[in-house]
Amino acid sequence: FYCKDCGEVTVSEKDLECCAKCGSKNIYQDEDTLDTWFSSGLWPFSVFDWPEKTPDYNTFFPTSVLVTGYDIIFFWVARMVMLSLKFTGKVPFADVLIHGLVRDSQGRKMSKSLGNGIDPLDIINEFGADALRFMLILGNTLGNDIRFSEEKLTASRNFVNKIYNSARYIYLKISENLESSDFENIPKNLYQEDLWILKKLNLVIKEVTNNLDNFEFGVALFKIYEFFWDDFCDWYIELSKIRLDDDAFKGVKYSSTKQVLFFVFSNILKLLHPFTPFITENLWQIFTVGKHGFLMLNKFPKTFEIADKLEGISSTDTAINIIKAIRKRRKDLNVPAGKILKEIFIETSDPEKIENSLIFIKRLARISKVNLEKKFCSGKEHGNFNTIIVGDIKIFIENTELFNKEEEISKLKKELKKSEEELEKVLAKLKNAGFLEKAPENVVEKIRSTRKDLLIKIEKIKESILNLK
Repeated sequence: FYCKDCGEVTVSEKDLECCAKCGSKNIYQDEDTLDTWFSSGLWPFSVFDWPEKTPDYNTFFPTSVLVTGYDIIFFWVARMVMLSLKFTGKVPFADVLIHGLVRDSQGRKMSKSLGNGIDPLDIINEFGADALRFMLILGNTLGNDIRFSEEKLTASRNFVNKIYNSARYIYLKISENLESSDFENIPKNLYQEDLWILKKLNLVIKEVTNNLDNFEFGVALFKIYEFFWDDFCDWYIELSKIRLDDDAFKGVKYSSTKQVLFFVFSNILKLLHPFTPFITENLWQIFTVGKHGFLMLNKFPKTFEIADKLEGISSTDTAINIIKAIRKRRKDLNVPAGKILKEIFIETSDPEKIENSLIFIKRLARISKVNLEKKFCSGKEHGNFNTIIVGDIKIFIENTELFNKEEEISKLKKELKKSEEELEKVLAKLKNAGFLEKAPENVVEKIRSTRKDLLIKIEKIKESILNLK
């Protein structure tokens, strides 16, 4: 209510008869007050100069998707539907995507009273806008809240850095061909690992497109993340290095490997663009030398026929599984990462399936010689073997290649002595009546738990020593 005499503004739940300050009856009520959610409810059509039927109104109303939190469905979404039906006769949007709330690291709703709110501009300055977007989408499911944490932001920034680092490697390999070559098409002459990555790319394009159509943004991003980090960076780039760095492969297929590298990477940029638009747009301009316009105006990737007709893909999968198994066994036995094994034997009913992959197995599993045999005879003069099973394939490595028995026994005996000494100290405390009376119960319980762990550890060490002997 406004007073015409003294200018006082009074807010009241009840109608006023006079000014609360001067008592004048010359007052009037605000003529243009509307509940905020009712005015917000007009938004879908009022922003297009409704009630005039403008070109924008005819083009953009009704809209396709409304994205909103679950906490304002009644206040906002319901009113938009009701008011749109009332004034236009149309439902304002085809779909409503309901997302959760961003909470702090303790799961609390961000609020001014708690002082736990986050200024996105501060986060962007420290971590980058792409990392923030990535963190908010990855692992987020429809309707569920997400916890904000710097650990997640750091991991997201590491992923963005991974995009840049892989781009730098690819650029160094293909930069001289960017102006003259066509990297948008798949070459005809391909190695088996080229066919393998193209098959994987085709699958991820299909799955991600389906996820996006169903608003499963977190699932879509996770699939891109897995494909990019595992299949492309950890495996295909490493396999391509062997081709591109070895003079024996210089020739027609040498250039095709470069072409596949960029073909796959350009599609990764397109897949990632809705999630990390800044770095992907920047890299797109560098790799396309500005010849293909903005990435955001290019078409989203589509599956391509060639990948569905490829054969022999399983050869690369088999080689990768063999490399993983050998690496794991080396790690389990504490074999130094830099040590090159002299020789291994692979028993397989189909040696030809592995033969073309021997160069990768040798280089990535760090082995000098690989023998392929249909039937391995363990009675050979080579001695005792450590056996690894990968599907229907058996891998045999001489134990002396993996470890020195006497050295391992010596290490285990030292560890056994150390553990037994620790156990004596723990037992001494538990036999001390004064300590048991004075020490808090949680401390005593922790020591009892330590005794149990040490007893189990000592038994395992003794068992390992016995097995080695």
